[in-house]
Amino acid sequence: AAVLSRPDTTIPIECQEKLVPPSVELDVKLIEGLVVKAGTTVRLPAIMKGIPVPTPKWVFDDSEIKSEGSYKIDTDNYSTVLTIKNCTRKDTGEYLLTVTNSCGSKTVALHLIVLDVPGPPTG
Repeated sequence: AAVLSRPDTTIPIECQEKLVPPSVELDVKLIEGLVVKAGTTVRLPAIMKGIPVPTPKWVFDDSEIKSEGSYKIDTDNYSTVLTIKNCTRKDTGEYLLTVTNSCGSKTVALHLIVLDVPGPPTG
């Protein structure tokens, strides 16, 4: 006869969330290049996904952007938005957004082109 043993219930079972590497979703316009006039306020939004929730880092010209001066960064569990107030031509360029969690990281490039406001006509 077969002997049935009782299952060992002394092992704690931990409920673990499935880990998901980070990903980013962007508006196509931001990838191709957003063109704005100098003096305007620009919002660069990105949707972040991943488990655990990824941490975003914005970089421009090889330096990390902090939420100060004309830059403002708003981040929640699902999105991060870089706002640039009163754009000037020096804000033109490639902005890198890197989102990182314990599973890895993902970097995307956003392109911004700031056009000078033409001066008053002369003559």
